Order: sequence, then structure tokens, then C-alpha cells
Amino acid sequence: MHVILMPLVWSLSMAGVAAPELQTPQATVSPTVAVEIASPTTAERAHSRWIGSLAFSADGKMLATGAADSSNSIKLWSGDDGALLARLEGLKERMFALNPESARAVDALGHAGMIASLAFSPDGKSLVSASFDNSIKTWSVTDRRVVSTVHGATAIPSADGPTEVKNPVVWAARLTPDGKQLVYADRTGSIHILDATGLAEIGRIETYLPVAYGSQSGLVMSANGKRVTSFDYDNAEVWDLASRASLRSVKAPSGGITSVALSPDGATLATGTIDRVHLWDVASGAMSRELKTSGIRFQVYAIEFTTDGRRLIAASNPAGAAGVEVWSVADGNRLALLRGPEFSWVRQIAVSPDGKSLATGSESGHVCVWTLNSLAFRMCLRDAGQLK
Repeated sequence: MHVILMPLVWSLSMAGVAAPELQTPQATVSPTVAVEIASPTTAERAHSRWIGSLAFSADGKMLATGAADSSNSIKLWSGDDGALLARLEGLKERMFALNPESARAVDALGHAGMIASLAFSPDGKSLVSASFDNSIKTWSVTDRRVVSTVHGATAIPSADGPTEVKNPVVWAARLTPDGKQLVYADRTGSIHILDATGLAEIGRIETYLPVAYGSQSGLVMSANGKRVTSFDYDNAEVWDLASRASLRSVKAPSGGITSVALSPDGATLATGTIDRVHLWDVASGAMSRELKTSGIRFQVYAIEFTTDGRRLIAASNPAGAAGVEVWSVADGNRLALLRGPEFSWVRQIAVSPDGKSLATGSESGHVCVWTLNSLAFRMCLRDAGQLK
């Protein structure tokens, strides 16, 4: 599995508040030598095309993968030995309902578009998937079936009446840590907050950003569930989920934002851009560190903090080859370069909630798993046609 992380540089602004003077980062550390760990060259693939999303269950015992392949399927794997446990089948093309009865029948089927994001419920019994078919589905992990379907917004509300959205798309969906709220972002620039049980909308954040598809599909939630981040090419913004208030807005001075991440406590914002990752203090708006990726100038597709907040992982594909870089947040030292099995960009990464595993997903359909503590390669996932 390959992972791609994207760094980003910002200048800061805040609604109604003068932006603090941009400060020089405390350190720009890019060691020329880092431990390089390569997975073996392998033809084993989890999917036939690029990986669109990865998610671990809370206990790390299950890994879900979604891709941009023709079947639009979701696969469930054992986090222990990589065995294929289930395929949640999708549709090769979109089906249109002619009446409410047929609409319910279609909603009970899988997705008809690329899987953009995946998230397990806290108890691991449900899986939420968002797709470019403009729907969010909740699956029973036990029964391997769709339990509910929510369709994304098709219009933007305004004083002059709703404006139809061209090609409506749901970018991402997340569950709060208590499993009580389902939060999703769409291309209208809105973040919708739903009651996860009744699926009624209980709140909305109008970001006015045409939420960008990136490593985390345009919507990132802190591990404590209190803050969310939205971003487009030029801007990123951190929001308080309960009050729906903007806490910090940053603007990329150059290169464009390609990925974002929030530290587990939501206090630090990481932004990825072309060959850079920047860390920002959300409270003060000060830049605390700049991390320069190694090798050629290439965008950081995804970034992720470890669960203890001490390390940052970026899908930077250094030197033009597939791989991710691992940094120490405290001092900015690059700790390791994890190489993938093929010359294929890593686009997705996921850290297991128990902090033990890292998964990477590539354009080639490879998904690889690494042990985080030792940064050792463990396995690449392979769909050989048989379920465990």
C-alpha cells in the first residue's frame, strides 16, 4: 500500500481579526540522511486502480479500502494478517429510480462512483462510505449490507433562492468519536452535520470554499471530534464543530494547498503544498515549523499525525519515487523514508486509532501496511479472489 502526503504553506487571516504577522519558522530541517525502508517489489494489489480511501477500525483489527476501479467496491481486510474478509460490491454504472419504491431499491445497493472516503463507527460494527456518486452509505460490517443512504446537496441556498449544483459530489464523510454525529463535505462548500441515528441535518457550516478533493477528501476531523478543517487550493480553515465558529483561516502564499491534517487535540494545523509541509498553531496563527520534502518538487498528496501527535507522515513521493516521509514534530527531524513496491505515487495514508499501524495506498492499486513503532514493513494486501 502506498501513501502520498502533501505539504502546504500558509499566510494567516481571520474573519474580523487582523492576520498576525507571518513569522519565520523556528526551524527548517530536512536531513540529507534518513532511515530508508523499502517494501519488496511485488505484483500483489488490493485493487486494480488507484486507492481513493483507507480506514482502520478503532482496534486496528480491520482495514477498509476503496478505489477508483470499475466495480466501485469496498474491501474489508484483516489488520493482523492482511486476509481479505469481504467485498462490499458497487455498481459499474449509475442506476436511476423512476419511483419511490425503485429509489429505495437503488439506495440499498452499493456505490456507482469512486469511493472518496471511509470511516468506521467507534464499535467497528458500521462503516460509512462517501462516493463521487453524491451519496453517503452506512454499511453493516457484520451483514455486509447497506443500512442507510444519504444523498448530498444538489443546490446551494441563497437569498435569491437555491442555485443548482453542477455535477454534485460528496467529497468526504466522518463520524464523531462518540458515533453520534455524521459530518460530510460537498462541492457546494458546505459542511453538513447530521444526527447519525435519524440522519436529520442538525447543523451546517458554510465554508464558502469549494471543498477540495485531496488526501483526506477535503474534510479532516481532529481525533477528539471537536474541530474540522476544510480547504481549497488557496485557503484552509479550522472550525469548531459544536459552535460552528471559524477558529483560524490560512492562505497559501504559493504552490497551492494539496492536503491538510489536524493534530489529535486540534491545536496544530498541518498544511501540505509543493515540496513543503507547514505546521501552524491554531490559537495564535503562528507558523511553528516548516518541513521540506526530499528530492524533486512534487505535491504532498496526504498528511497525517500519529495518534500521540509526536510524528507527522506525508505522502510526498520523494525524489519522484513512490513513498512517504516520517518526521518528528518536536524537532522537525526526518526519521524515515518508506518506499512503496512500485514507481506509483502514494495518494492515501491512514494511521490506525490504536497507533500501531500505518497503511498507504497508491495510484497502482497497492495497499501496504507498516508497523509504526519500528517503522518496519509488514505486508501488502492482495485480492486473490478468495475470502477468508
